[in-house]
Amino acid sequence: MRKILVLLVLIGIVLVLMTPVSEKQTPIENQKQTVSTVPTVTTKREPGEVSKAIFVPDWNLSEESILHNGYDRWIYFGGKEKLSLFVNSLQDKNLWMTIKVDTIEELEDVNLQDYDLAKISGIVLDLEINGIATEKFKNQINKGVEKVYTNAKANSLQIALAVYGDLFYRKRPYDLETLNSFSDEVMVMAYDFHKSYGEPGENYPYEDFKKMVDEYSKVVPAEKLTIVFGMYGYDWTLKDGKPLKPAQSLSLYQIKSRFLKKICLEDNCEVKINENTKEKNVSYMGEDGYEHVVYFEDEESVDMKTEYLKQKGIESTAFWAWGNF
Repeated sequence: MRKILVLLVLIGIVLVLMTPVSEKQTPIENQKQTVSTVPTVTTKREPGEVSKAIFVPDWNLSEESILHNGYDRWIYFGGKEKLSLFVNSLQDKNLWMTIKVDTIEELEDVNLQDYDLAKISGIVLDLEINGIATEKFKNQINKGVEKVYTNAKANSLQIALAVYGDLFYRKRPYDLETLNSFSDEVMVMAYDFHKSYGEPGENYPYEDFKKMVDEYSKVVPAEKLTIVFGMYGYDWTLKDGKPLKPAQSLSLYQIKSRFLKKICLEDNCEVKINENTKEKNVSYMGEDGYEHVVYFEDEESVDMKTEYLKQKGIESTAFWAWGNF
């Protein structure tokens, strides 16, 4: 009997030693329980696939949860009132928020303590300050950005700077080299090359896009660059080929619905595509009796531009905006 008991004990010891570590039970009191303050990222990318972020404007938010999971990062754009709705709609996602500044005064007044950032991983400081590019003006912007950057780091937040795509082309008042040192990321708004109040043209022409990427790459490392695509277009009203008034903004969804289905909803509708760049435009006769032309960005032209980004080692993109396409 004693031999049988000894044999059973030995068999039990062997079974315990053969049990994989992952299946062993650890006493609750010895388990380290940690709570992550950084939202998890659920999107997996294939090798060579660029990351994708999406801006979510508050005017497109409703009480319904956002179910689309095709993005690595979700960036809120709007007032404080709907920030909690944004957070609640996107549980366990990588959430950021935008702070847009149009003047030096607004930049200097930015205070992150004014926002509920408990579920937010990072801030996009959207720099849309215009003015003459004097050294004094650029230094004011540098100091304002440095202050926000320091505040963000004190709150364990990442910070990205959103800047104009035509910064070099139109000599914007920004010292990019200094601003780069006060950021974890530089987001380039690669849209609005042709303005609503100007002459008709592509959202951002492909050749100009390549020049823009090349110019930014000389100052900002590729791993810090994110290129933002605007998924919309402008509808210009023309007389004798010249715009009569500022163009009307149309989302890509609206453009597809009106012009790109099997039957175009407008008179004398003609869709043209540049086969080299995949950029499209639509001309039609409006109910106002005038000729119209619409230039826009879509998935095909974005794919063409993204291939160029890959060649330059840039693997991060973003889209304006949720609800536009």
